[in-house]
Amino acid sequence: YTPKSVCCLLIPHVRSYSDISCDKYDTKFRTYLAGLIEGDGTIVVPKTERSAKGVLNYPSIQIVFDLRDLPLALVIQLKLGHGSISRKKGINAYVLTINSFEGITLVVRLINGYMRTPKINALYRLIDFLNKRFSINIEKRPEDTSSINSNSWLAGFIDADGHFSVRTSLSGSSKYPKIECKFELTQRQNDHNGYNNFKFLKKP
Repeated sequence: YTPKSVCCLLIPHVRSYSDISCDKYDTKFRTYLAGLIEGDGTIVVPKTERSAKGVLNYPSIQIVFDLRDLPLALVIQLKLGHGSISRKKGINAYVLTINSFEGITLVVRLINGYMRTPKINALYRLIDFLNKRFSINIEKRPEDTSSINSNSWLAGFIDADGHFSVRTSLSGSSKYPKIECKFELTQRQNDHNGYNNFKFLKKP
């Protein structure tokens, strides 16, 4: 049994962008979250402020989790204090969706400056949208070029798109079993916005 949706009720009332604090989040969590979002996250930014019917469009940040990773989704949700988790139809996955002003601006502040992939362009579009819609001034920080082992970004990225496996087999010509250990990290050549992923994958 898996729940269809989980809502977070631990959202404090925040009146403005300046009230949103990142002080309780350390660099390990911030870089891990950046890697997780760059691996299995989507930053949705409306192309227009209003729909054709005049309804305000809102951005969102979504992170997809395998069904077996529901505990991780719950931990991230609890840690942020924002978002709702829902079961994705047709796929064995949950989606953590953050679409409140407080939640989105918190995540932006947490991951801004720690992005390493072309998904940073989606973050920049989101920052432009927030700055214009809410008359705030979020700085667009550059791509993180520090060593890959200097923080927890790779751990989050591997949790999203990596795979460890161990396989054993008996060969017909040998009495000794064969043991194979493998690590795979898979990325599409171009992301859904047309940006090429090879550049960042080949970085030393």
